[in-house]
Amino acid sequence: MTNENIQINNIVETIDNNTLTKTGENTYTAIIPLNKIKNGITNNIKISIQWVDNELDSTQDISIGATSNPKLHIPITVHVSQYLGETISEYVENVENP
Repeated sequence: MTNENIQINNIVETIDNNTLTKTGENTYTAIIPLNKIKNGITNNIKISIQWVDNELDSTQDISIGATSNPKLHIPITVHVSQYLGETISEYVENVENP
């Protein structure tokens, strides 16, 4: 996303309880079995974001907050492929000590 103050807080699948694994900085992976797809089971992904307060951006934040029904465009790309037994490894963030 272009605004670094808007961060993904949580991602969950809310209908079928599929586990989503964070596999990259902004990438999540889940396995949806073919039999569930064939049976028409729907998956609903809920993405929670947080807006981190940054005093340097107060003018822009106030402008957005003062707008009636402001819209925020969040780009999402979905990539679907057949699961062939690959290992799904959880992403570990590289946090440097100050």
